[in-house]
Amino acid sequence: MGVAIKLIKLGFPLEYILASLLHDCPEDAGTSIGEISRKFGYQVAFLVDFMSRNELCGYFSYEEKVSIILEECPWAIFLRLADISHNMETPEYYNNAREKIKEAKMFIKIGEIIAIIKGEKILKQLKINAFPNGLFGFIKRLEDKLGKAQLLGQN
Repeated sequence: MGVAIKLIKLGFPLEYILASLLHDCPEDAGTSIGEISRKFGYQVAFLVDFMSRNELCGYFSYEEKVSIILEECPWAIFLRLADISHNMETPEYYNNAREKIKEAKMFIKIGEIIAIIKGEKILKQLKINAFPNGLFGFIKRLEDKLGKAQLLGQN
């Protein structure tokens, strides 16, 4: 729910909200990406697949999977960032924090690039409020959390 609330506040579409609610199902409940696709549609399953480390679904590695999925759906990075942000609010995050912080920094940089390049194009095309609004504030708050996590991880 925490991830979904963050995405709702940023104005993300329903597919992202559903994916945020389902993103742990493959790893925690053994639900296949195929089953999610049948019940919630391809786009939701695609986003859940992006979040899943367990199922490579034909990709060579997790890194390759992330790279290819972000080419097709760059906004998926904010699903990952919302999950990281939510995880940082739990004590469990700080177990093995060093690796998690390193990964978070990488995803934040990707998010910044996507928000700048893609967000500007989308905002120029749309005459209404679009979900890129507020993303930089979200990234800044996540960077602040990451700084605090680094301090806690060193102790």
